[in-house]
Amino acid sequence: MLSGRIKELRKRAKISQETLAERVGVSRQTVTKWETDRGEPGIANLIQLADVFSISVDELLGHSPAEPISNKATTNEEEFT
Repeated sequence: MLSGRIKELRKRAKISQETLAERVGVSRQTVTKWETDRGEPGIANLIQLADVFSISVDELLGHSPAEPISNKATTNEEEFT
């Protein structure tokens, strides 16, 4: 769950809700809402959060880093013409 992930990452970074809010450009109350599952960050805030924690947005959302796209997509080009 995103709310738990934000809280976990913030605590691991040893920063307060206030500090995280300042770095993302939102209020402390907004961070509280994100961490208590009473609101979710928009796309721009997800990008800012990922930047603060030095991870990708995918990792922030709890996904593994993306796998590279295989060459199959380019070798089967004739199927789409």
